[in-house]
Amino acid sequence: MAVARRLRERHNFAHLRFDDPARDMLGTLLQMGREHIDTLLQDPQWRETPLLETGIAPQRFLHSLVVWGRRGLNRELWIQLLRQRLTFITDDLAYEYDGVVISDVRFDNEARFVREYGVLVHVARPEPTPAPGATVKFQYRDQILLNLGPDFMAHHIDHLVQAVRAQRVA
Repeated sequence: MAVARRLRERHNFAHLRFDDPARDMLGTLLQMGREHIDTLLQDPQWRETPLLETGIAPQRFLHSLVVWGRRGLNRELWIQLLRQRLTFITDDLAYEYDGVVISDVRFDNEARFVREYGVLVHVARPEPTPAPGATVKFQYRDQILLNLGPDFMAHHIDHLVQAVRAQRVA
């Protein structure tokens, strides 16, 4: 999430996630605004504590919504919905943003989508700790960003943005 935040705050990128609609649904179900849900989901204690209203922890609730959409309705559902939001941003809000970052890419079909529209960046820690449920494999044109601390990350994010912009101009 630090990468998306840096791109939003320093480089004026719009931030999208494949699970944005599920987060919206969770907010509606819990009668909370989306920004409030996003803030609360950053708190590990709130995220993992079952809610009195449902007896289900918010993170499990969110995960269940994502799985329901992916397995129960359409394997490409979250991609189709993200494509709509991406089209709106690039067509109607192009003057407002300098780019788009899509965070939390966990499946090969999501990775294909990102590669189709831009560059897939894998954030790696020095010790291998794959994200739960992540199945995305590195491919030739993907980029790797090592997470060696905030200053290192900030410098390399800025450098990566410059390199990608230079490739697009060339």
